[in-house]
Amino acid sequence: MDLVIFVGDKPSKKNKYPDRAFLGTQSYARLMGWIGKMQIDFQIIDMINKSEVLKITRDYMYECVTPRFIALGNEASKELNRLNLEHFKLPHPSGSNLLINDKKFIDRELKKCKNWLGGNHDESKCSPSL
Repeated sequence: MDLVIFVGDKPSKKNKYPDRAFLGTQSYARLMGWIGKMQIDFQIIDMINKSEVLKITRDYMYECVTPRFIALGNEASKELNRLNLEHFKLPHPSGSNLLINDKKFIDRELKKCKNWLGGNHDESKCSPSL
């Protein structure tokens, strides 16, 4: 099963559901646009907050699924690095992130991300060792 998990920093107070990253926010709409632009072909796409990474990773490892993580911003990337999890870092989709105003930059990063997702990753990691 192909799985992509987008990891955010922390939930916004505007989240429709506090336990689900991005839902009901402008960041969610922007992220959905980015996912559409990348035309990624995965069975499951999930969005979580960085505090949930360890639990989610353990859950999927028990199911022998190796997720591909995309960090949204520096803080999410730091957490994935701390957990030694391979990931691709995109800018955070928040309106307060000035990088998202540079359309050419975003298009380049989305292309890199799509290429990274299509690359070979270690699918042999199928043990609940976390």
